[in-house]
Formats: sequence, structure tokens, C-alpha cells
Amino acid sequence: MKLKRVKKELLIIVSIVFVLILSSCIVIGNVTDEISNIIYLFSESLKNSDSKTFKQLVSTSGIDIIRNFVSGGFGTRGRNIWRYYSIDSIPSNLKFPIEGEVPVDLSKLFQGTIENKNNKIPIITLKNIQFNFQNDDLTTSQIIDICRKIRSGENENDSSPRIYLLGDKELVLTESEIISGLPIGSWAVFERTGKSYSLRAIIDLR
Repeated sequence: MKLKRVKKELLIIVSIVFVLILSSCIVIGNVTDEISNIIYLFSESLKNSDSKTFKQLVSTSGIDIIRNFVSGGFGTRGRNIWRYYSIDSIPSNLKFPIEGEVPVDLSKLFQGTIENKNNKIPIITLKNIQFNFQNDDLTTSQIIDICRKIRSGENENDSSPRIYLLGDKELVLTESEIISGLPIGSWAVFERTGKSYSLRAIIDLR
């Protein structure tokens, strides 16, 4: 009798564990599908210069375009810029002009994502770190430091596309690497608004 009871209890425990694991997989699957869809639309909009789809991804707060020569140059390579665009002011060709310099061309910044045929980009979850572009006091140096912290310690010399979930508030697509302790590459920062993610910033660190 005792043996049968133990077997029955073990069976119940195993069943509960299986249900919990299955539930977890379903949740993870839904999240992954949501992220994959966002990145796919983002990638396709850049590939096809589809400003209509791109604008649908952008936050109602608008988008910040940031270019910074973190590796130096003392202004000889170009100017560090931080510009805000409302949805209506986004260029139709998705190339953000800078007077006297090459524009911020999103299709070039995320070329690896566009060329990713199998749509399998690793997703890494991080806690206790986020950009928070809603904060008016956010500075360029803080942004650079956040990028450095995100990419440090994980295949630092591999600039292939990566997705980072920053808690439950932000999603980041990046093609970047760490060189001499500095984050070099491109970043697309999405923030959760309601039930979905919206594009809030593009960061180009050179």
C-alpha cells in the first residue's frame, strides 16, 4: 500500500512539474513570437525603405537619433549628434541627414539583421539595466555606459545581431562589439507601451 501511495504521489508531482514546464514554454514562445515579429517588421522596413511600416513601429513620443564617435577623433571624423524626430518628420528614405556629413542610414547600421536569412537572432535577458529615454536628464555618456554594460562579457568581439530584453520595459536590437572597453556599433531601442514594443531610439556608436 505504501509503495502504491508513493508511486501515486510521484506521478502527481511529475504531472505538476510537466504542466509548469509546458506553461513556461508557452509563455516564452509567445514572447519570442512577439519579438520576432517586431524585428522582422523593423528589418523589412529598412530593407525596402518602407517609411510607412517604420513609422508604425515608432513610439508616439517620437524617436531619438544619436551618433557618437566614442573611439575618438576630436571632431575630425564627424560631429556627435543627438536629434529628436516626431513621427511626421521622419525622412521617407529613412536616411537622417547631417549637414556636411554622411547621413545616419539605418539600412547600413542594421545590415546584419537585414541579411539574416533564418531570422534566428539570440535573445538575452538582463535585469536591473535600461535606457529609460523618458528621462529628460539622460545623457550621451550614460547611454554609452549602458551600451557598454549590456555588451560586456558576452562574445565581445562578435558584432552579429543580438536582442536584449531589459527587464519587462525595454527591448534592444544591436549589432555591436566591445573594442578597447568601448561599445562600437548600432542599437535600436524599443520600449514597451501598453501590450507592445515601440521604437524609441537609434544609437550609432563609432
